[in-house]
Amino acid sequence: MRGGGIKTEWLGGLLKASMAYYDVRSRNILVYTGLDKPALAQRGAEGSHGLEVEVSGRILPGWQVMAGYAYTDARITDDIKQQNIGLRKENTPWNSGSLWTRYDFRSAVIKGLGLGAGMQYRGERIPWLSRAFLIPGYTVVDAAIYYKVKGIQVAVNVNNLFNKTYWTGAYSFFQLFPGEPRNVQVNVTYQF
Repeated sequence: MRGGGIKTEWLGGLLKASMAYYDVRSRNILVYTGLDKPALAQRGAEGSHGLEVEVSGRILPGWQVMAGYAYTDARITDDIKQQNIGLRKENTPWNSGSLWTRYDFRSAVIKGLGLGAGMQYRGERIPWLSRAFLIPGYTVVDAAIYYKVKGIQVAVNVNNLFNKTYWTGAYSFFQLFPGEPRNVQVNVTYQF
């Protein structure tokens, strides 16, 4: 594994950013080879290199932000099937990213109330068993509302706010893995 990175701070340390480059090589990987006769086969080697960027911090008093982006070039570098060498690694997008922001109200009237929103993006991918199609990329939007008073916080999170149909992965055109539909989570935490 090779790589390196940098970290920096802006606005007197309120905003932090990092960027990292990596180059990872793996050998003797087991891969799934079929649905009719479930079996694993040994792949000679895979390699991936890419870039990751993250930014987090406070833009204004009460306003937090976290964002990330990753570019990954993952390829098969050695395989029993010579025609696979150089092809993209399965279920790995070129691009992915996320954004989450939260604002906590500071005025006396609504102090303790917070709102959050964000998104997750994942680019198109190749299924595990078939290279005949691409799994489409997707963007899912989430939202939340928080209320905190005297060490108790109640949070209501709505995941997949727009109830988007998306696929998290696939073996073939006939076996796709659907993402979660819209769902609501309620969390209560106490800090002492």
